[in-house]
Amino acid sequence: MAEHKALSELIFKISSLGNVEGSVGWLKKERYPDDGEYVAQVAYTQEFGNSYIPARPFMRPAAINNKNKWQNTINKVSAQVLVGKLTNEQAMQLVVSQAEGDVLESIKAVDSPPLSPVTIGARKYRREGKKVTSSTLKEIRQKIDEGKLDLSGVSTKPLNDTGYMISTVTTNVEIKNDTTKSARYCFINHW
Repeated sequence: MAEHKALSELIFKISSLGNVEGSVGWLKKERYPDDGEYVAQVAYTQEFGNSYIPARPFMRPAAINNKNKWQNTINKVSAQVLVGKLTNEQAMQLVVSQAEGDVLESIKAVDSPPLSPVTIGARKYRREGKKVTSSTLKEIRQKIDEGKLDLSGVSTKPLNDTGYMISTVTTNVEIKNDTTKSARYCFINHW
């Protein structure tokens, strides 16, 4: 009887491993304080690019470069769940915390393609307290073309103008059966 109960508990624990979902990303509501742009949208645009901004991927490289490491962590924490040392949620939180650190490192590692002079000029304007709009972008472009805008002293590092994208990365762990939905742009690591 005790063996049957132990086996039933083990089967339950194994089957429940698939009921936890973890994510790393940005809250949908998170906005840049200076212009109100959604951080998740900026992250998406940087990841995939658009007609004006070249792709500067960081989420996909983080996942590709760390897949084996994350799988090893999943294996270790799953074993801990099976012997009752961790709950599913605790185990997934360990995995997504590791992934969060790797995403942050991936963001910091991006150094190409280089920023355009207009983007650097826009950074300079913001540093000087000027609002950047479509008309000021035209002004910046014109000043650069005329050699009248000094771009020195402004960071040329992609993805790290204000540090806000990095500071707002977050993690989330949910039980799949839960009726609450994740309010994030993210890549998701299931188990």
